[in-house]
Amino acid sequence: MAGPVTLRTASLADCELVFDWANDPVTRAMSFNQAQITRAEHVAWFAASLDDERRQMFVAEDEAGALALVRFSAYEHRPDAAEIGINLAPQRRGQGLGRAVLELASTEAARRGIRRLIARIRPENAASQRAFQRAGYELRAEEPIGEIVALRYEIDLQNR
Repeated sequence: MAGPVTLRTASLADCELVFDWANDPVTRAMSFNQAQITRAEHVAWFAASLDDERRQMFVAEDEAGALALVRFSAYEHRPDAAEIGINLAPQRRGQGLGRAVLELASTEAARRGIRRLIARIRPENAASQRAFQRAGYELRAEEPIGEIVALRYEIDLQNR
């Protein structure tokens, strides 16, 4: 790891970088929608996400540069909870950064009044499962996402 990890609010200037990460073959294989993303689809999603008051996006960085996108998406029926998504830069995988990013994201979420973070992970995504477990998340349930049974991990930010 190259120095401390920090979070900054994502901006439209991050769109192209995140597009490249999103279309990485491993990222696509571990996503619930495995189809390649077109540039037009990504730009529309990214811009809409930045404008959506129920979504917050951050870029994690260290001295070597940007290393992950972190997203919180609020639940309408649970205002104190949010789904967390993380996309680690392909070239930064395997360096133990997932846990550091998740711990920093948990601190940021709590600072913003989020009391519970929920992650849904494909069963074959062992690396994500390990990172979330190491960051204090617990496996709570299995739930369908389309035809896939996702693993739902949660962390209670009040009791950590």
